Amino acid sequence: MTQIKNKKTSEISYEWDVDSFKTGMEIKKRREGMHLSQDRMLDALWDVGVSVSKNSLSSWENGEKSLSAICLHSAVFFIVL
Repeated sequence: MTQIKNKKTSEISYEWDVDSFKTGMEIKKRREGMHLSQDRMLDALWDVGVSVSKNSLSSWENGEKSLSAICLHSAVFFIVL
């Protein structure tokens, strides 16, 4: 996590230091390790209130797209299992 200070307002915010490719590969590895299809994983994410398209999940798993914070938190749920 990187701390970022706004020069105009002096507010401090934080940004995730995420390697999209490594994170995506880990999500895919864990999903496949649990014998979940992408559709089943998407159903589980929807069940906890996270709306994700199949295209987004595929893009994440291939490292083509960064994850938003809420989706990253949800994905971590699967990685931890």
